[in-house]
Amino acid sequence: ALVYVPAASVEAYKAAEGWNKFTNWIMASGTCGDNLTWKLSTDGELTIEGIGAMTSTPWSIYSEQVSTVTIGEGVTNIGEWAFGYYPNLTSITIPASVTTIGGAAFMNCSSLASVTIAENSQLVSIGSSAFNWCSYLTSVTIPNSVTSIGEYLFAECSGLTSITIPNSVTSIGEEAFAECSGLTSITIPNSVTSIGNEAFGCCSGLTSITIPNSLTCIGEYVFGEC
Repeated sequence: ALVYVPAASVEAYKAAEGWNKFTNWIMASGTCGDNLTWKLSTDGELTIEGIGAMTSTPWSIYSEQVSTVTIGEGVTNIGEWAFGYYPNLTSITIPASVTTIGGAAFMNCSSLASVTIAENSQLVSIGSSAFNWCSYLTSVTIPNSVTSIGEYLFAECSGLTSITIPNSVTSIGEEAFAECSGLTSITIPNSVTSIGNEAFGCCSGLTSITIPNSLTCIGEYVFGEC
């Protein structure tokens, strides 16, 4: 059974006689869109459910309590700064229905180690700096529905060792992978026609890169200080 109690009173309720039989405690809940609801359990799981767009992020006051985020099928976007600077967030599950991830959505989530995107994802757009400074992130598979990799998207993800860029991507933005010191090799697909300035700058561990014939525009210092 679910138990909804005021966030400040959770521990008191847990300790009260007769209440210890309950195991699933909700510390906060509400709406985050016309047809979306959210709830945060005391174990740090934030669940977002419903159909349509995320228009607000009322859970932001609990940023230090959130450890996992599960977004239900039917949600169509993740808003800008939706989870930016959540220090204890370790994993996120993104359903196929999400088409856009806003800028800085997961910026500086220093404990984020797992990003699961549905195989049949309809994701088209990922905003700039969406995963900037996620230093615990080790690998990401970008869905083959995404057409561009935005500016600073994975910049300073020092733990990133593996990245799969699909052949749907046509452009890689400025400093998209800058200072990803854990990357040792990367293959750019034939679909890519442009790479922005310093896209792989200061990737000190990079030893191998495959550049396609399709490339028509390459910025300055793309591989500077590699």
